[in-house]
Amino acid sequence: MTMTQIVMSKLMGWSMGRQLWALVDDYLTRADRSEAALARQVGLKPQTLNSWKHRGFKTPPDPDTLRSLARVLGAPYADVLMAALRDTGYLEEGEAGPGAGDPLSGLSVVQRALVLGIVEELRSEPEPSAIDQDRISGEVVSGRGT
Repeated sequence: MTMTQIVMSKLMGWSMGRQLWALVDDYLTRADRSEAALARQVGLKPQTLNSWKHRGFKTPPDPDTLRSLARVLGAPYADVLMAALRDTGYLEEGEAGPGAGDPLSGLSVVQRALVLGIVEELRSEPEPSAIDQDRISGEVVSGRGT
């Protein structure tokens, strides 16, 4: 497959109700894992995961499978459940579901991790002292800080 075909297939997957597979694919790429290894880790047959990839599913997988998948993916269970419910038509795109009040709920697992990592990094930085703030303000005013 060419790069264009790969990108188009991923985009088609998103638009055709393949949100759960997008979460799985994102994890496989990040973790550099095979589908078969993920299937075994979740407690599925590799053929089942392959079927999800190519044919999707008509009803959501059972809750224990979704919980196990969420744990392995490092994703909130609500995100995995919502993806499965949207893929099967039980929840419409844009319809409020679990996590609807979460400001990060529309982000992918990777995007969520990046945002939370940046926030944590900012929280761990010491606050500048009053002297530092005056020095920084003076540098900006004088043009030395730009």
